Amino acid sequence: MMTKAQQAGIKVTDEGLKDYYNKNKESLTELKASHILIKEKDEAQSVLKQLKGGADFAKLAKNILLIQAQKKKAANWVGSNNQQWFLNSVKLQ
Repeated sequence: MMTKAQQAGIKVTDEGLKDYYNKNKESLTELKASHILIKEKDEAQSVLKQLKGGADFAKLAKNILLIQAQKKKAANWVGSNNQQWFLNSVKLQ
Protein backbone atom coordinates (compact mmCIF):
# COMPACT_ATOMS: atom_id res chain seq x y z
CA MET A 1 0.00 0.00 0.00
CA MET A 2 2.71 2.45 0.95
CA THR A 3 4.73 1.90 -2.23
CA LYS A 4 1.69 2.40 -4.50
CA ALA A 5 0.82 5.62 -2.69
CA GLN A 6 4.38 6.90 -2.97
CA GLN A 7 4.48 6.03 -6.68
CA ALA A 8 1.30 8.05 -7.12
CA GLY A 9 3.01 11.02 -5.47
CA ILE A 10 1.04 10.78 -2.24
CA LYS A 11 2.96 11.68 0.92
CA VAL A 12 2.73 8.79 3.41
CA THR A 13 3.44 9.42 7.08
CA ASP A 14 3.57 7.13 10.11
CA GLU A 15 0.68 9.08 11.63
CA GLY A 16 -1.37 8.69 8.45
CA LEU A 17 -0.70 4.95 8.32
CA LYS A 18 -1.67 4.50 11.98
CA ASP A 19 -4.87 6.48 11.41
CA TYR A 20 -5.75 4.44 8.32
CA TYR A 21 -5.05 1.19 10.18
CA ASN A 22 -7.19 2.18 13.17
CA LYS A 23 -10.12 3.17 10.92
CA ASN A 24 -9.89 0.05 8.71
CA LYS A 25 -8.42 -2.75 10.84
CA GLU A 26 -11.64 -4.78 10.78
CA SER A 27 -11.43 -5.08 7.00
CA LEU A 28 -7.68 -5.72 6.76
CA THR A 29 -6.28 -9.22 6.32
CA GLU A 30 -3.19 -10.52 8.06
CA LEU A 31 -1.04 -12.76 5.91
CA LYS A 32 1.32 -15.29 7.41
CA ALA A 33 3.44 -17.26 4.98
CA SER A 34 5.79 -20.17 5.40
CA HIS A 35 7.96 -21.59 2.70
CA ILE A 36 10.45 -24.30 1.89
CA LEU A 37 13.23 -23.34 -0.52
CA ILE A 38 14.37 -26.20 -2.73
CA LYS A 39 16.90 -25.93 -5.51
CA GLU A 40 15.98 -28.94 -7.65
CA LYS A 41 12.65 -29.03 -9.51
CA ASP A 42 12.12 -32.79 -9.07
CA GLU A 43 12.68 -32.52 -5.31
CA ALA A 44 10.28 -29.55 -5.12
CA GLN A 45 7.62 -31.53 -6.99
CA SER A 46 8.09 -34.42 -4.57
CA VAL A 47 7.64 -32.11 -1.58
CA LEU A 48 4.54 -30.53 -3.14
CA LYS A 49 3.07 -33.98 -3.73
CA GLN A 50 3.68 -34.87 -0.07
CA LEU A 51 2.03 -31.63 1.09
CA LYS A 52 -0.99 -32.16 -1.15
CA GLY A 53 -1.20 -35.68 0.28
CA GLY A 54 -1.60 -34.26 3.77
CA ALA A 55 1.98 -34.22 5.07
CA ASP A 56 2.59 -31.91 8.04
CA PHE A 57 4.28 -28.77 6.68
CA ALA A 58 6.37 -28.02 9.79
CA LYS A 59 7.68 -31.58 10.10
CA LEU A 60 8.45 -31.79 6.38
CA ALA A 61 10.24 -28.42 6.41
CA LYS A 62 12.32 -29.43 9.44
CA ASN A 63 13.29 -32.71 7.78
CA ILE A 64 14.31 -30.94 4.59
CA LEU A 65 16.37 -28.39 6.52
CA LEU A 66 18.16 -31.19 8.35
CA ILE A 67 18.93 -32.94 5.06
CA GLN A 68 20.17 -29.70 3.52
CA ALA A 69 22.33 -28.98 6.58
CA GLN A 70 23.84 -32.45 6.34
CA LYS A 71 24.68 -31.77 2.70
CA LYS A 72 26.21 -28.44 3.83
CA LYS A 73 23.97 -26.38 1.60
CA ALA A 74 23.63 -22.74 2.52
CA ALA A 75 20.34 -21.72 4.08
CA ASN A 76 18.26 -19.17 2.23
CA TRP A 77 16.47 -16.35 4.02
CA VAL A 78 13.80 -14.03 2.74
CA GLY A 79 15.36 -10.69 3.64
CA SER A 80 14.22 -7.16 3.03
CA ASN A 81 15.77 -7.07 -0.46
CA ASN A 82 13.70 -9.94 -1.81
CA GLN A 83 10.57 -9.98 0.35
CA GLN A 84 8.47 -8.42 -2.39
CA TRP A 85 9.75 -10.98 -4.90
CA PHE A 86 8.75 -13.74 -2.48
CA LEU A 87 5.31 -12.29 -1.82
CA ASN A 88 4.73 -11.86 -5.56
CA SER A 89 5.70 -15.51 -6.06
CA VAL A 90 3.30 -16.86 -3.45
CA LYS A 91 0.15 -18.39 -4.92
CA LEU A 92 -2.64 -17.96 -2.40
CA GLN A 93 -5.08 -20.86 -2.26
